Amino acid sequence: MTYKLKDLRYQKKDLSLEEMVNHLKTFKLQPKFSVGIWYFTPSGGRFHDRYIPEKDIPTRLEDAKQLADLGVTGIEAHYPAEINENNIDLWNDLKKSGIRVVGIAFSHFFER
Repeated sequence: MTYKLKDLRYQKKDLSLEEMVNHLKTFKLQPKFSVGIWYFTPSGGRFHDRYIPEKDIPTRLEDAKQLADLGVTGIEAHYPAEINENNIDLWNDLKKSGIRVVGIAFSHFFER
């Protein structure tokens, strides 16, 4: 399967100084925020143990849904520890809240 890169040439415009200033005055920035699933129950670190109880993935996803109203539009997770073939339905259900999976990294923390 081949993938084509999105054509972004429309973004290249030669604007005059006046046009650039006008654009800066009228442009509305719409930031998009994402969080990692680990945000909801951070583990311990190098200098401290875990300071809040562990939560399962369904509970963390329910917590994530509450952040949609605050502007969170994406969530990240590790495969297979947090997102996998057995719980993909939970992640697909999250889309209804307006939050979608934006990154899946390989979970390399726990296996030797």
